[in-house]
Amino acid sequence: MRRARIWDSGLRGPLARAGIGTIEAMLALVILTSALLGLAASALHADNIIKAAHRRTAAADLARVQIEQLLAEPYDSLKAGGAVTDRVNMNWTIIDGQRTKEIVFVYQYDLRGRTRVVTIAAAMSRP
Repeated sequence: MRRARIWDSGLRGPLARAGIGTIEAMLALVILTSALLGLAASALHADNIIKAAHRRTAAADLARVQIEQLLAEPYDSLKAGGAVTDRVNMNWTIIDGQRTKEIVFVYQYDLRGRTRVVTIAAAMSRP
């Protein structure tokens, strides 16, 4: 007489091995964990890119506002200048031509330990 094992399902052949073993479960867990870590890393990278784009857009907007203010001044009173604010260095130079003045605005800011520069130029004609 044959004794059945306690854990024996009574099935024979390919159906006897239909369950998931410990190794398969651990392998699936490793694959799932690595996929989730990759997803988290890409989300962090996307967040850094969004922050950098926001700073760049803010720099361009600030430069545009300053150039508009300079263009509103009388032609003969335009002078070079600059300003330093919170982590931002703004400088503008005036290049005199025969009939025009060119305003070159340089906006420098720090992003993740590296200095970034936005340069915008505008021209003003003699009235």
